[in-house]
Amino acid sequence: DDCGNSITVDQIITVNDDIDPTASNPADITVPGGPAPAPDPTVVDDEADNCTANPVVAWVSDVSDNGLCPEIITRTYSVTDDCGNQITVEQLIYITDPFNPTASDPAPVAVQCIGDVPAPDPTVVTDEADNNGVPTVTWEDDTSDGLTCPETITRRYRVTDPCANYIFVEQIITVNDDINPTASNPAPTTVACASDVPAVDINIVTDEADNCTANPVVALESETSNGNVCNGEIITRIYSVTDDCGNYINVTHTITIDAFTPTFTLSSSDPTTCGGTDGFITISGLNPNENYDVSYNGNAPQSIVSDANGEYTFGNLSAGSYTDFSVNPSSCPQCIQVDNTVINLVDPNAPAVNAGVDQTICEGEDVTLTANNPDGANITWNNGVNDGVPFSPAVGTVNYTVTADLMGCISTDVVSVTVNPLPPVFAGNDIFICAGESVTLNATGANSFTWDNGVTNGVSFTPSATQTYTVEGNSLGCLATDEVVVTVYEMPVVSFEADNLVGCIPQEVNFSNTTTASIENCEWNIGGVILTGCDVSHVFTVADCYDVQLTVTTTDGCVDNHIIQNYVCIDDYPSANFSSDPSELTSIFNQTQFSNLSSGATTYEWDFGDGNGSNAVNPTHSFPNEEEGEFDVQLIATSQYGCKDTAYQTIYVREELLYFVPNTFTPDKDKFNETFKPVFTSGFDPQDYKLLVFDRWGEVIFESNNAEIGWDGTYGIESTEKVKDGTYIWKIEFKTKYNDERIVEVGHVNILR
Repeated sequence: DDCGNSITVDQIITVNDDIDPTASNPADITVPGGPAPAPDPTVVDDEADNCTANPVVAWVSDVSDNGLCPEIITRTYSVTDDCGNQITVEQLIYITDPFNPTASDPAPVAVQCIGDVPAPDPTVVTDEADNNGVPTVTWEDDTSDGLTCPETITRRYRVTDPCANYIFVEQIITVNDDINPTASNPAPTTVACASDVPAVDINIVTDEADNCTANPVVALESETSNGNVCNGEIITRIYSVTDDCGNYINVTHTITIDAFTPTFTLSSSDPTTCGGTDGFITISGLNPNENYDVSYNGNAPQSIVSDANGEYTFGNLSAGSYTDFSVNPSSCPQCIQVDNTVINLVDPNAPAVNAGVDQTICEGEDVTLTANNPDGANITWNNGVNDGVPFSPAVGTVNYTVTADLMGCISTDVVSVTVNPLPPVFAGNDIFICAGESVTLNATGANSFTWDNGVTNGVSFTPSATQTYTVEGNSLGCLATDEVVVTVYEMPVVSFEADNLVGCIPQEVNFSNTTTASIENCEWNIGGVILTGCDVSHVFTVADCYDVQLTVTTTDGCVDNHIIQNYVCIDDYPSANFSSDPSELTSIFNQTQFSNLSSGATTYEWDFGDGNGSNAVNPTHSFPNEEEGEFDVQLIATSQYGCKDTAYQTIYVREELLYFVPNTFTPDKDKFNETFKPVFTSGFDPQDYKLLVFDRWGEVIFESNNAEIGWDGTYGIESTEKVKDGTYIWKIEFKTKYNDERIVEVGHVNILR
């Protein structure tokens, strides 16, 4: 009130921001080959809030889809205002694979024949590699240079990585046949006369062969004679045998011309009874009554004399084969004629029998031997076999003889049965691996192997799930199987969380494993500090951003890890400090400029103590000037991760010294302007005040120590005697309210009635 009595009343103003800030997702980026760039909160450039001038943007996490071509990393940033309202935005980072795989050319191969060229085999490429997984090798094509001897074949293999990047490698295959063909000398030929000499005939070379050429070329190279035209002339013919690459050999065919060589024909008659000896062979065409040395079947020659018809008969012959008939005139020992005709003397009505074709079976299989017996003979087999009855022979090769007996005439035939053993196929022991690992199945015990599920024996592959693999082994056409189980344990999908991702040193953070798997043990790498256990805590004592990696080993022995870069960020506490200019204000000059002297902070919160605040760095503020007061100004300095420090300063607002001294008053009882006194508005001490009024001679005619009591134009307070109209001198003495400065003012005042 007017006497300075006062009370205070309070009004509660609640400021509560519950509206989330706003921000857009940063633009996606593509990184050829990786790695992803470090998190950069400045990529979020449109963060805004209804209250907070500068919402805090912080990196939260990077999560990979673990894919290929490309790998997609989802990077999350948080946007938080001063009241803890928060949103998240995401940036997609595409990691592409621009790199080709690598591999060396396979070693060159040299073969003799085109048929020896090996089939394409991608396993000859042994050092294929890629930055992103295991590349696949496939045969691409074979290209010949079109030449021969040698022919060069360029074989290409394609090496393709999981992202379809590929290269070609080449294998040089040289085909060059340097082996001569083979052939035997044709059998010598003997003729009676020169006119009987056969014409040149390349077909006389009958067993020409070559390692590569199917039909070597036979050609006459030369023909020479010994000149003995009338007494055993010998003609020598040389044939060349040449393969496609020009390799060759020579063979020799000799032709003997014997003018004295006898000529004859053969005739025969079979025995009339089975096992009889009444068969005969007759030589005809001999010179009648001439002596000859005759032999057959390689026997020693016997001397004979042809009869008047020029014939000779060999009698008392049993069934059998007779050949190599040699007739040599006694008169010309060197003139020998040989007839290699085969004459078969057979018993009458001998039954026909055929044991059948040779057979090859596998162990455990049955075989049935059934003879072909068109004459209805009595059939018997050796080795306990019954005709037409199945039996199971042992492993090995056995010759089985069938005997056909028809009224004492016996015929036999033989069939061979080969029993190959079943191969002892072994698929290997069961295998246990973790997802993503490769395995190689190597079966043993057979010549070749066929696996199901697309597996190739001895070639590594990567199973995707637990599977039973069956292998079939083949040896000599006999098949056996075995199985192996490949158990694929799932890799753990490692994840973890922390109870606090930002803080101020020293800051304890609790880390929890959130991996959903049966876990054997956990190992943490927190900024280089190794901790074991699946739930751990760590006290950070140095300000920095720390990478956190969790490595998990499952009870199945599978190991995987997950790392989050800059996962935990710890700050030093900032130092808050400020100054004001000026720090003491008046009701007129009520504005001050604040200078922020803080360090280590990124945001600032000012409370000016008058219900107003600011987030500016160096704000200017006008304080209320309706009345004097003291305002406690508070500055809260906050680091980028929320560490705070506070500074205070008191700002004083004083009343300005304001007063007015009139120069004229009219004490005429009209109730207006009746007294003279200074009019103080503010800023003086009413307890230390004096007003003196002097006449023209310097005499004090009025004195007052109360600023509320003025001079009414009389001589003194108690007097009613009026002074004359005119000009009077006044003097005011008083102190200022706050600094006790004494003020003395002198002036004049006019009285008008």
